[in-house]
Amino acid sequence: MAVSEDLSVDQTGNGIPAAVSRHPLNEFDALQGRRVTPISKCGSCGASVGDHAFALTCRRCGRALTEDSDLTERARPDALLPFTIDEDAARAAFASWVTTRRFAPRALKGTRQPTSIDGVFVPFWRFSTNTSTSYSGKRGVTRHRTVTRTRTNAQGQTESYTERQPYTEWHKASGHVSLSFPDLLRPACSPLPENVPPWPLENVPPYTRGASDGRRVIAYDIEPGPAFAQARAGMHQQIERAVRKAIGGDHQRVRDSRTVFTDSVYTLVLLPAWLITYRHGKRKWPVLVNGSSGEAVGRRPYSGTKILLLVTVPAVAAVVAFLLLKR
Repeated sequence: MAVSEDLSVDQTGNGIPAAVSRHPLNEFDALQGRRVTPISKCGSCGASVGDHAFALTCRRCGRALTEDSDLTERARPDALLPFTIDEDAARAAFASWVTTRRFAPRALKGTRQPTSIDGVFVPFWRFSTNTSTSYSGKRGVTRHRTVTRTRTNAQGQTESYTERQPYTEWHKASGHVSLSFPDLLRPACSPLPENVPPWPLENVPPYTRGASDGRRVIAYDIEPGPAFAQARAGMHQQIERAVRKAIGGDHQRVRDSRTVFTDSVYTLVLLPAWLITYRHGKRKWPVLVNGSSGEAVGRRPYSGTKILLLVTVPAVAAVVAFLLLKR
């Protein structure tokens, strides 16, 4: 079933790129194996997972939300990107992230140590596909014409004058556009934020047994079909721009467009991340540090007082300036 393509660095030392297997998307449902149940609540206390699941522990009871993957899902990993950021560097990235949050409570910037930190491999679906879109619509070209109008001059007399007036001339348009999407990355597990920092994917080596070096591997709970559907939303935006460019002119009206996806393949790639939780007030907050770049993203509290001052101080200053000008 696998389609081998040269997508990674050499593992043999002979200078020939090693192949990362890519699999036809339409054959996924034929695979045999267990389906991973999406994580929706803690199995111990029943608390809802919500948006903070990527911290890997339940906010209420502290139980681990994700078991170590035994890699027996229907899709096995095809590639794994090793860690280049160690735990000390991840802690430093977290400390820097905390201290640079604008409009954060003063106490937050004093947070230096996380409550927990865990280096894990998170699963992502990496897609490649080709598209062919047939469209019909109209191309609008801006023209100008001279029109005669009347007006009353300063002496109260009616006079005629001419001016150039723009108008749009519409023409029917139809055709096809073809686009290739060689590298689309979507999360394969629900406990991840949408705005994860990018990993360097140019030279991801193939997965080999034991490559995870004993670290936790998060099992995927989003299958490639739903993930590809999410990726299609971004593709359609690019396709629409390409259609409008093909129609040309100064204005475009797209009446109908139909897109066919072909040669759609997927790869399951494991990417390194440090998953961190920290405590502020009565809550635990999650942060993800990219295990390759060291870039951090996460959830954080805001200071209502600072935001209020941001809004009210300029308003008060404007009122004072207005009153002074009226003197």
